[in-house]
Amino acid sequence: DDTEIARGLLKKAIELDDNLIAAKNLLGATYEEMGDYNKAMEIFTSALKQAEELGDKKGMAASLNNSGNVYVRKDDLDVALDYYERSLTIFEEVGDKQGIGVSLNNIGNVYYNKGDSDTALDYFERSLKISEELGDKRGMGGSINNIGYVYLNKNDFDKASDSFDRSLKIDEELGDKDGMGYGLRNI
Repeated sequence: DDTEIARGLLKKAIELDDNLIAAKNLLGATYEEMGDYNKAMEIFTSALKQAEELGDKKGMAASLNNSGNVYVRKDDLDVALDYYERSLTIFEEVGDKQGIGVSLNNIGNVYYNKGDSDTALDYFERSLKISEELGDKRGMGGSINNIGYVYLNKNDFDKASDSFDRSLKIDEELGDKDGMGYGLRNI
């Protein structure tokens, strides 16, 4: 029910201003989250094209990033990586540090899923550095948690445990119960 309400509100916002690329990306994300990848890609592709026509670089980067998310869910990691790298390039062009951090983290996840832990760790650490610069606790927690997974995969249990503990503390500060649950599970 909440998803349908959100979709209705996003559609209404888009009716009022068809150039709201962010609203279109959020709408597409509701379909991605519910597993309707074809509908999500239809929306993201349309939003990307419109953002290009408008010269909306941030909208382009967000649409590319969201498309990458769909391909990760479809386990097409090479295509996802291409979308994420294109997104990163645009976020770097416009100096959007938040977007850069998200893109770096997403690229790290692709490398992790491909079994390249060292490259993944590099991307997660770069993402963490940006989150720390921005004071983005949620971003910090996510990157630290991902770093923990890399160390767990490398059988470095002390570093993994330390990372998961740090991530859990951040989730507790934020009151993020989902994150706390994952953190406790990981520990």
